[in-house]
Amino acid sequence: MAGSQSDGQKKILERNLDQSDDIKKYWWSQSWKLYFGSTLTKWALTMPIVTTISQQVEVFCGLSFTTSEHHTHAGHSRILRDNEDVQKLVGWFESHDPFPFSDFVVPVSTGILGDETINCHRAFECGNSSKSNIGEKN
Repeated sequence: MAGSQSDGQKKILERNLDQSDDIKKYWWSQSWKLYFGSTLTKWALTMPIVTTISQQVEVFCGLSFTTSEHHTHAGHSRILRDNEDVQKLVGWFESHDPFPFSDFVVPVSTGILGDETINCHRAFECGNSSKSNIGEKN
């Protein structure tokens, strides 16, 4: 009987050790995902997108920031010319106000003038009225 107790105790001990090893393995895998996996995954997955965006910004601006000894497109003369162009635009907008004061509502998207008949503040009421009129006609 003494031998069977020690065998039983060995089995219990082995089972407990196996379970604790499983717990350690599970904890390590979860903590790895928590601390490293998600950050590395996000970084690795976004790098191609960032590269594409950077390249498209260069194309849009007409600049090239590739590694070389001379950045001909971002030189001092180009920067001066860009600053002069900005000053010209600012001067034009100062003399041609894109948003002049008006007594009318003027949407930026269409430029169509709105007068006293505009009732956007009653949109819900007008919508319900239209809906009921459609229902009565059917």
